[in-house]
Amino acid sequence: MGATIGTDFDILAATTTDDGATWSDPVAVNSTAGFDVDASDRLPDIAYNGAGTWVAAWHSRYAGDVFRSAGVGPDSDILASSSTDDGATWTSVTALNTNAYSDSGTDLRVDVESNGTTWVAVWDSKDNLGGTIATDPDILSARSLDDGATWSAPLAVNSHASGPSSRDLYPRLAGDGTGGWVAVWASKATLGGTLSTDFDILSATSGDDGATWTTASTVNPWAAGSNSLDSFPVVATDSAGRWMAAWHSKADVVRSFPIRATGSGSDEDIAVAFSTDAGASWLTSDAIHSSAYGDSGVDTFATLAMATDGAWVPAWSSTENLGGVIGGDTDIFTVQPSCECRFAGSSTTTTTSTTTTTSTSTSISLPLECPVDGAGLACESYRDSPICALCCDSDPGACGDCLVANMFFTCTTPANNDACAQRINAAGCADVCCGP
Repeated sequence: MGATIGTDFDILAATTTDDGATWSDPVAVNSTAGFDVDASDRLPDIAYNGAGTWVAAWHSRYAGDVFRSAGVGPDSDILASSSTDDGATWTSVTALNTNAYSDSGTDLRVDVESNGTTWVAVWDSKDNLGGTIATDPDILSARSLDDGATWSAPLAVNSHASGPSSRDLYPRLAGDGTGGWVAVWASKATLGGTLSTDFDILSATSGDDGATWTTASTVNPWAAGSNSLDSFPVVATDSAGRWMAAWHSKADVVRSFPIRATGSGSDEDIAVAFSTDAGASWLTSDAIHSSAYGDSGVDTFATLAMATDGAWVPAWSSTENLGGVIGGDTDIFTVQPSCECRFAGSSTTTTTSTTTTTSTSTSISLPLECPVDGAGLACESYRDSPICALCCDSDPGACGDCLVANMFFTCTTPANNDACAQRINAAGCADVCCGP
């Protein structure tokens, strides 16, 4: 930037006033950019409170006396800065983790969010909070009630932080605007021996704007039995009672049926789960796109965005070539939400060639590539359906009839998954309705 800042890593920002068509010149967010040396300011996150204030937070190794007492080792901390002029200028940096003056543990990946009045940040850290928790990576949080000027003392989000080493990493956060928050992260914790020792997705919730957090629980339902890598989660909410988590997974099976066709290789896909009780429980998971059942590309680093009308848009990076249509390098993918399922509410009648089903229902859209029409099938009556089980019920139940594209099929092997090697085969059969 014309030699106005150093050549080490710094945090820059640019603004747009025309919905991203053009952007301003970058400005330095970290006020130390002109004089710090090898501070390695990286991994920034930013949030807006809807009332004129932006807060940015990031990982930094800045070792100035402002943040660290003499003699304390060169650990990294979480720094923050705010802007009240839409990113044109930024305040002097402050330490978001208030123990930055004296701690020695590495504070790394941060996610900061606002619900309009309260700001909450979560990050992974190896600090032991004065000996109250272990020194393995844990998830910490802090909150601000004055637009990021000051922050509360950090506290552990993962309830097992004082227990055996579990490596809790990659936290993400979402708030509903009424004091409810959901944090998700990747963890190797076994939660008292109830889970396998691979990385799984855990969550905790707060109903008091981040002042306290619930006991950690699992998001991916195969956590107890599989030995697959589940990591890099994200979470979002429509602020109307619906929450969605997405993450990178190497699991072979989700919701009791394969996530990929037999013999397609051990690629990695994006899995999703859905909650209607502010993250207290999660409905059964699925792959975010139907091609997961036969593709071979590596899908990872998902993100989610939502609108107030309930629309969800995911994006992720992938090496998938779409059957040779594009190259095999890493590209950015998305899918258009197209699955409409039904919960308790108004009466709906669905007619097929063999039967008529009347049910009480309300439409809720999810970001899945479900091969059903826009009318929304009455899937609360057919919970064995691989298409509708995620939308309607956390327990698909025993093998039975499946309703797919207005046609019924019956699984032929109710005792196992033999008939479930394909999600929807070329003939249109719903093989995957069979449970284990």
